[in-house]
Amino acid sequence: MPRFGLIGDSSLYVKSGRHVRRVGSQLRESLGTTDLWYRAVANAGVKEILHMLKNTSLTFATLGISYFGNDITEGRIRPEVQAAWQELMNLVEEKAQHVVFVVGGSYWLGAETLRKYADKAKQYGITPQYDENLAQVRTWLSHRGHTVHNFQKQLGRWQLNGDGIHWDVDVAEELCATWADLLSPPRLLATTREVLVA
Repeated sequence: MPRFGLIGDSSLYVKSGRHVRRVGSQLRESLGTTDLWYRAVANAGVKEILHMLKNTSLTFATLGISYFGNDITEGRIRPEVQAAWQELMNLVEEKAQHVVFVVGGSYWLGAETLRKYADKAKQYGITPQYDENLAQVRTWLSHRGHTVHNFQKQLGRWQLNGDGIHWDVDVAEELCATWADLLSPPRLLATTREVLVA
């Protein structure tokens, strides 16, 4: 059983220009162990995260999941997305002794950036409904007793790459340190059943 697992979308990597840099090796250093299963997949929604977890036989002492709502950026949450969340919440209880979620992102925090890149706003399809959808996902998770963080402070403070969407490479150290903290059992146990602004 790996001690740590971390899976999610592009919120788990950084970019330098157009170059993607995954941070698995750096996170292992921050955790002080090589015992980490790490997957970061561009544009992943809950169905992709669910698929990857279903396709591994591994179980974990502590599992982190990072989700920034690629599949809920506009309109209300579709029934198939809600169903995938229900299945994922059931699965993680079998897959890990402890689970911590980051459900981050915000239309309002990104609105200024999207205005700077107006040609991309339509491409990303982000609307104010996005924030309501993210809040709904956090509510589902907290009602099931999962630890949930929204990364609001990080979103306001961390530098974005020039595309206005991904973390800049200069954020890599803080990103790894933050996840190392979230995955550490004392931190996890102290925040169980809380929805944190952290």
